[in-house]
Amino acid sequence: MQFGICLAILSFACAGSGLEYLMSSLRGWIGFLLLTSYIVGSLHEQKQKRIKELRRCCGDQFDPEVAEEFSMVLTQRLETV
Repeated sequence: MQFGICLAILSFACAGSGLEYLMSSLRGWIGFLLLTSYIVGSLHEQKQKRIKELRRCCGDQFDPEVAEEFSMVLTQRLETV
């Protein structure tokens, strides 16, 4: 696997303009990964905030599995309205 990656990089580097193509392709992937990580992180923070609020409201009776199931059912019903 690593040999194939090295071979691909070398073939692009030897092609002259291939190096520019490689760098532009890498920039695209880096941008995509940064955007994806930002979105996933913000979704995780929102979910943690909801869980924290539920724990504050419900106290010891809070069960994360039941809350997740309730959240899914509520979301489905809101989408059908």
